[in-house]
Amino acid sequence: MGATSQGHAASGPKTAPSAIPSGSAQVSLMAYLPTTLRLSISSLNLDVAVLDSAQPLAIVSVPVTSFWTLNSSTSNVQLVGYFDAPESALSNGAGHAIPSNHVLGGLAGSPSLPFTETTSVGGPRASRVFFQQPIGKGNVSSSRIDLLQIRIASIVDLGAPEGNYHGILHLRLVAF
Repeated sequence: MGATSQGHAASGPKTAPSAIPSGSAQVSLMAYLPTTLRLSISSLNLDVAVLDSAQPLAIVSVPVTSFWTLNSSTSNVQLVGYFDAPESALSNGAGHAIPSNHVLGGLAGSPSLPFTETTSVGGPRASRVFFQQPIGKGNVSSSRIDLLQIRIASIVDLGAPEGNYHGILHLRLVAF
């Protein structure tokens, strides 16, 4: 007797047409991105040598990169700089201080203004909004690079002596 080989088609699950109509279902998915606000730096240590109290000091320029991922209900993001107290933005350690209204700040190409605003962060009359960026569908997740410029106005009217002054300028991104 000889062996014969028969070819068999691969057998798998058998299907038959269904007499039960299938409907379609609508599925709705909602995903929420967590809000993220980040800055390349969160504070600036300002060490200033006042050599002539009648003259404003040179501008200090610092690049700052802001990053954000926001939800669609957010309409704006702000970069705010502030000092802890308006009466002593900078001090010399010997009881003399330079108030925040004698410290000027701005972004390159915009006016430098004193830190006299009251914002949602920092002390009253010791803040400054550097930018307010509108948020829309195209930039809910974005970034920007700015050149922050800080300088000290003349302090001759304060009666403060020449010397070294130190202070910390805090930076925060605020979304609303």
